[in-house]
Amino acid sequence: MSSATLEASERLRQFQAAQERLTRAHRELRAASDALFAITVQAAPLANCPPALAAQMGSIIEACAAAWQLTPEQLFAPTRRQPIATARQMAMALCMERTSATQWQVAAFCGKSQHGTVACAVRAVRAHCDTDRRFAATWAALNAALTKSEE
Repeated sequence: MSSATLEASERLRQFQAAQERLTRAHRELRAASDALFAITVQAAPLANCPPALAAQMGSIIEACAAAWQLTPEQLFAPTRRQPIATARQMAMALCMERTSATQWQVAAFCGKSQHGTVACAVRAVRAHCDTDRRFAATWAALNAALTKSEE
């Protein structure tokens, strides 16, 4: 091989190595940016959440978890399995119905990063109440129990 070919081959190898380093750095920067965004989105609504409101939402979550024989940690585990998903939707809908919290505050309190999760939960619970009498009775019983506990 000629020296020009060897030199071109070495430059190509250096270029490819630099490109790989740049790609890795870009991925790391993107991951850090995503993490920072998630922290900011979750912390901002809670920063403006009065302690009394947080206490109300906490009691709603505990009541929903107990109704489905779950712990609050299980209620917000990252799963779509039943009955956990239904209980989680009920908790979010009750937080929206019974408190003055915004969707962002409810989402942040429940460990979610998007307020749309709460909006979807409210719609799902309303639809479920319209089509399932047992579910509607559970909704009414939880509402009554929470009203009684507030007195």
